[in-house]
Amino acid sequence: MIANVISLKMELEQIQSELFKAIDKPNCWQILQHLMLKLKKEDPGKVLDALLGVFVDSRDNYFSAQTAAGGLLWKLKPAYTRNLREDIRRSLQHWDVSIEELPWYFAEVIGIEKVREEVKLVLAEPVDELSQKRAEAYLYWLSVSKPEDFRSYLDRSWNRRLGD
Repeated sequence: MIANVISLKMELEQIQSELFKAIDKPNCWQILQHLMLKLKKEDPGKVLDALLGVFVDSRDNYFSAQTAAGGLLWKLKPAYTRNLREDIRRSLQHWDVSIEELPWYFAEVIGIEKVREEVKLVLAEPVDELSQKRAEAYLYWLSVSKPEDFRSYLDRSWNRRLGD
C-alpha cells in the first residue's frame, strides 16, 4: 500500500520551473507565497540548490527570478552546508548586484564576517573584471554600519510580499 503513494516532493527543476512561471503572472506574489509554503515542506538542501541555481543561470527574466529567489532564500533561510567560496565564485557571472538578498542570506546563515572573508579570498584569486566588480558588490552590501537595521528592512520588505 505504501509503495502506491505518489510522492509529493518537488524536484529541483520543478522548484525553479514554478518560480519562473510565477514571475510572469500578474498575481506573482500570491503564487510565490504558495510556492514558499510548499518549499517549507521540502528538503532544505534541495530548496537551497534550486534557489541558488537561479543566481548562476543565465535565463531571460533573470532580474525578476533572482528577486524572487532572493526573497525566498531570505524568508526560508534554508540551512547552508555547501562550499561558500565556490557558491560565491559561481554567482559572480550572473548575479544581478542589485539583489542584496543573496549576500545577506549568506551573512544570515553563516555570519557576516565569514562571508566577507570568503569574498576577499575570491578577490585574491585571478578573476575577470566583471567577477571582481560583483565580488566587490558583495562587500558593499555587507558593509552597512548597522546590520540589524538592514535585516529588519529585509524582513519588513519580504513580509509585505510573502507574508509572515
